[in-house]
Amino acid sequence: MTRFAHGVSALRSSEIRDLMSLATSPDIISFSGGMPGNELFPLDRIDNIYRSLTEKEKQVAMQYGPTNGLPTLLESLSQYLEKKGLPVGKNRLMMTTGSLQAINILAKAFVDPGDTVLVETPSFIGALSAFRSYEANLVSLPLRGDGIDTDALRTVLNSAGPRPKFLYFAPNFHNPAGIIYSEEVKRRMIDLLRDQDIPLIEDDVYSDLYFYEEDVPKMTNIKTMDPEGIDVCFTGSFSKILHGCLFAQLFTGDSR
Repeated sequence: MTRFAHGVSALRSSEIRDLMSLATSPDIISFSGGMPGNELFPLDRIDNIYRSLTEKEKQVAMQYGPTNGLPTLLESLSQYLEKKGLPVGKNRLMMTTGSLQAINILAKAFVDPGDTVLVETPSFIGALSAFRSYEANLVSLPLRGDGIDTDALRTVLNSAGPRPKFLYFAPNFHNPAGIIYSEEVKRRMIDLLRDQDIPLIEDDVYSDLYFYEEDVPKMTNIKTMDPEGIDVCFTGSFSKILHGCLFAQLFTGDSR
């Protein structure tokens, strides 16, 4: 009889796959997957970009590249992140297929079966699935209107249980709660986690999707604060920026 690896027993159907299966059903209008309408994609502009490339550039685009990302793309990304205030110069960048692959790589690097991982309740289902696939013990912390419950975090850190491997959180336009973490909550998290050897995974894929300028100062990342005594792994996503531009065009009529 075929013998599978022990870790296979922890695998379950992906919740995101299930959501996408429902979203593509012709008789369902789904608000769960965050998918823009196909008719909103700027195909003409994408075609124009492709036609403007030289033959050599097209050949390079079809070829395998370095596993950590194309150097030219990494350079452009560095400039973009520096404008957001992130300390790029003292960190390393790696290209992944969306934030979820980055989360999966981090889980693979950190988590042994039974290890404790701190997560929000509610939390991004894709991240929870990734952590469970490596047999993590998920310890949930309640989410309030301005961020994670830091009293609950303090209780967990002061308990006699196993030291958590890391804390995963989504600070801006949280999926699915929709909240923005307050600066006060982020400061309390820093105070509680400093010198605890518990890395933070800061999953910020939505901060570019704001409609109101007054929200921008609220969305300073802990990675941007660059606190001493805490390792912060920052993850993001290009797809949300593209989709956000499409939604902005839909609601404002701006064709830029």
